Amino acid sequence: MSQTRVDSPPAGVPVITNVRKNRVGTTSFDLFGPGMRKADDFVVYPIQVGTTRILIQSSTRMGILDPANNAICLTKPRSSGSNSLHLQMDQPLRRYEIEPQEMEKLVSTIRSTGAPAGTITACGILSVDNSQAADV
Repeated sequence: MSQTRVDSPPAGVPVITNVRKNRVGTTSFDLFGPGMRKADDFVVYPIQVGTTRILIQSSTRMGILDPANNAICLTKPRSSGSNSLHLQMDQPLRRYEIEPQEMEKLVSTIRSTGAPAGTITACGILSVDNSQAADV
């Protein structure tokens, strides 16, 4: 999961690159899939105790990360950005099947950003509860 530039996804397979911990204390990654004009930079929402879905968002799309099925489901791209309402309305969502080893690398990075339950990560003026990330 290096920072290799990808001009187009090979044979319809989505490519995840540039997986990293971001300033908020969660994970960010680039996803370039079939039908996408360019790679999008996604942020993983903080995962709190009791959360059943892993939400992700880029500047134009919102989605759900599904590690159990090695899939990412995304809304249609919107120039003004997508939000949780679009996530509910854009049915069916665009589904991207991710290679198991790529998903495991991504999930491993997400787990590494987790903290013990009840721990709030402070980053400047922003506090984030990402306690459930370790249990993804």
